[in-house]
Amino acid sequence: MQNLSFDTIMTTGKILTPFSTSVAHGFVDLTDVAIVARKVILDPQTHNLAQYELVGQNVTYEEVARIIGRLSRRDVSCELLSPTEFVGQLQAIGEVQSEFAEDSLIRMLVYYDRWYASL
Repeated sequence: MQNLSFDTIMTTGKILTPFSTSVAHGFVDLTDVAIVARKVILDPQTHNLAQYELVGQNVTYEEVARIIGRLSRRDVSCELLSPTEFVGQLQAIGEVQSEFAEDSLIRMLVYYDRWYASL
């Protein structure tokens, strides 16, 4: 799960997230997406006009915290950050390096929280 820092979770006991921790998300790892994309790119005729839906188990971040806590035998909880705080943390580690990226990410996080928190 590329969106979680297990080192940070094990050190702090917290999953830091910029949107509701009680909304289920479909977690799909980018490695899995890359494997499928590679197969399609290397053999385009076989996959001509095909559609593939990559899906993962829908779980909340609260459920993820419980699973990590159970498996690691540690207390793990979620901490909700504002989109600006979350992006600031990404900037501090060099993950967000432009004003455009900062603005886009904040808008995406606000969108997620606005529309998915009501589901």
